[in-house]
Amino acid sequence: MLMRRPPEKHHTGAETPTVSVAIFTYNQEEYIEECINSVLAQQCSFPFEIIIGEDASTDRTLSICQDLQAKHPDKITVIGRQKNVGLIENYRDTLAHCSGRYIAQIAGDDYFTDSLKLQKQFDYLEAHPDTALIYTDCDFLYQETGLLQPAVFENKTLDRPQNMERLLATGGFLAPLTWMYRSECSPLHYPLSPDCADESYAYLVDLWHEKKIDYLPVSTAVRRMLPTSISNNTDTHKIWRYHVGVHHITKEKATAYLTEPQKISEVITQSYLRLYHFFAAQKEEDRGWMASEFWSQQTLPAPFFEHQIRQQQIAHEEIQRLRHKIERKRWWKPFTNFLKSRMRAGNAPLEK
Repeated sequence: MLMRRPPEKHHTGAETPTVSVAIFTYNQEEYIEECINSVLAQQCSFPFEIIIGEDASTDRTLSICQDLQAKHPDKITVIGRQKNVGLIENYRDTLAHCSGRYIAQIAGDDYFTDSLKLQKQFDYLEAHPDTALIYTDCDFLYQETGLLQPAVFENKTLDRPQNMERLLATGGFLAPLTWMYRSECSPLHYPLSPDCADESYAYLVDLWHEKKIDYLPVSTAVRRMLPTSISNNTDTHKIWRYHVGVHHITKEKATAYLTEPQKISEVITQSYLRLYHFFAAQKEEDRGWMASEFWSQQTLPAPFFEHQIRQQQIAHEEIQRLRHKIERKRWWKPFTNFLKSRMRAGNAPLEK
């Protein structure tokens, strides 16, 4: 099922959109209206369109999108589907329907908070023709608790990679919900397999390898952290396979784009370590299937083991330091308390 604007109103004359905002959604009936309304609230000096890729939700997501499309037929196009096609295909097909010179994107459970977001990024790209993509800071909202972490980059909650090598070394996050990029730099122009673990990470590495990416230090959107989202998931199998998928992307891109063997080894080692730390933190029964599914098949680089040995040494030294500190407190604190009590008593002489 495909729902579009009437042909006579589709990108005619002055109505041709300068910016397309792609929204990707599936089973997000609680959040999709807030997301769409936050885009409609954008104050822009140029025409923009909203393209919604609705991936055959089993809840009311589609009907909510249709209702908003009926109210704003000149702005909203809803791409409905007969069957669920999955994240990657929905992502790419939605982008294929975008006709703007610039493209912004957002997931259906997130939302914009700055009504000038699109305008600020449009102005920046217009003034910097060598920039392919511009992103901003964002807030994290933990839905279950209501905890809000504001400006995660500016407040140092998250590391913000400054270049492609650092992105690979950290498996970094660059706030895809805040992106705006030129249509000729769209992810459609870069390879992406249907089973890719993280479409934004793979695309970002490819883009940064050959083009310029810039940042605006202002928070413009909220990323909603849900128990079912990949970044905040409680399903150990799902989140482990996501991390393994990101590891495979890192290995592939590091080997393809980095030129120094030592750098390649360092990046891949760091990726293994991120996996190892997640693995080590799991329950014993989960570590069993993880080991048979992944670790038993790996030929690990020597720096990985060297790093693990050094980390164990550091941990041992820290334990010893804390033990000595506790021992000192065991006799030192009572002694200092005794001296303080004598001073309060007027420096009375000690009894013999």
